[in-house]
Amino acid sequence: MKTSFCIALFFLISFAAVAQNLLSIKGVVKNAKGESIDAATVFINGSKLITKTDDKGAFVFDKMEPGTYQLVINMIGYSSVKQNVVLQSESATLNITLVEKQIVLSEVVIGDGTQRAQQIKTFIKNFLGESSNAKSCTITNTNLLEFSTRQTLLEATTNDFLVIENKNLGYKIRYLLRNFRFNSGTGITSYDGESLFENMEGSSEQQQEWKVNRQKAYDGSFMHYLRS
Repeated sequence: MKTSFCIALFFLISFAAVAQNLLSIKGVVKNAKGESIDAATVFINGSKLITKTDDKGAFVFDKMEPGTYQLVINMIGYSSVKQNVVLQSESATLNITLVEKQIVLSEVVIGDGTQRAQQIKTFIKNFLGESSNAKSCTITNTNLLEFSTRQTLLEATTNDFLVIENKNLGYKIRYLLRNFRFNSGTGITSYDGESLFENMEGSSEQQQEWKVNRQKAYDGSFMHYLRS
């Protein structure tokens, strides 16, 4: 069964834990030569927590409750790193090494953009899904998408965050897309990536409407989950 990005991410947001402000995750990011990497993006997957490394490659997340977190480190020119961190009674200190990404030059196709427009349309349909909530989602920077095709397979990736706005639920989501695959022959879609989310700003009336819509989306998705 294919689960759309919007439904999957909504469950992730709905069941996020409330922090008790107890522990910390800190570390240093370096390259393979042992040199500090400045301004690397470090974030906790599925949360609102994000930071940048300083000029010594250091980062810190304070006031974390005990639990398991997935830390993601991303820097243009390097392969991203994911690392699970378990906090129990003590804080965690990490040493992260990023490896330079091998650059593969893609064939440049000169045309009227019709093929890319169709690829974006196919991506949005199969990545976001076709529910009413999915139709209220807008990807504001599709220019970041890099496509490749092979027979019936469409693949996509990005080097930076896709920004997805859901004006029906009042969420803005940043998604670091590692890989997206859609096989038009089988109709199967798969994708992998990490997400950050934040509440959109709005009037008190909008906030109340979003609260109601989120509850409806949760109820509908949960029943769908139980019956799947």
